[in-house]
Amino acid sequence: MTAKIVVSLPSLLLLLHQVVFDETLQKCLDSYLHHAPRGLDLATMPSSPAVADMQRCVHRAVFLTFLRMATHKESKESFLNPSVFGEIIYENFLFDIPKFLDLCVLFGKGNSQLLHKMIENIFTNQPSYYVDLDETVPTVLQ
Repeated sequence: MTAKIVVSLPSLLLLLHQVVFDETLQKCLDSYLHHAPRGLDLATMPSSPAVADMQRCVHRAVFLTFLRMATHKESKESFLNPSVFGEIIYENFLFDIPKFLDLCVLFGKGNSQLLHKMIENIFTNQPSYYVDLDETVPTVLQ
């Protein structure tokens, strides 16, 4: 199963619409964010070097998939209008505040510049995330 994920995710990097309409892919990405080992969680340390290598491959593929999902340009000739892109990602729940928090925890170390650029692009193209963040912060602080 893990090998299938590693092979499949990079091929999806060019297709934002694939993510919108493929509920299985959405569930796979959400499951990874929910269950992926956190850096300081010693109980989830890989049992062998081969498992560690596979975890790194899956981790990288998932990050690149989210990075692609946060980009409205596929190429110079193929892109979405930024406001349409913002509407698509928001209305289809491709990103939400809990996902941003998980993304920061999982990918912030070692990818902070790309992660910052990704989240900045999402908030720039869909200002409704600011409202969601304002509504979420009090709950997190409790």
